[in-house]
Amino acid sequence: MKFIKLTCNCGAQLEVDIDNMQAYCPYCGRKLLFDIDQMEVVLAEKEKTKRAQEKTKRAQMEYEYKNKKEKLENDQVKLDTSIYVSILILVLGIFFYLVFLYS
Repeated sequence: MKFIKLTCNCGAQLEVDIDNMQAYCPYCGRKLLFDIDQMEVVLAEKEKTKRAQEKTKRAQMEYEYKNKKEKLENDQVKLDTSIYVSILILVLGIFFYLVFLYS
């Protein structure tokens, strides 16, 4: 008995019994019957599903990368603002110190 692995529409792995030309999903209970003529179609669908999952994963990774990049840019702006405010407070402190010193 030969087995190949396929993915069901629900995402679970199907075990396909080639000798009996059937597949069963242990997760959702779906049963699939096919014939040898359709094997190429089944394998092509498996490849199509794999590509779609990879595309979705890539899109998710790009989204996360974009969000991280935006967060880093926002954090840099906050840091720059904090530095400028600190310098301004320091300059004002020195200014008032000198004003009171020479008053």
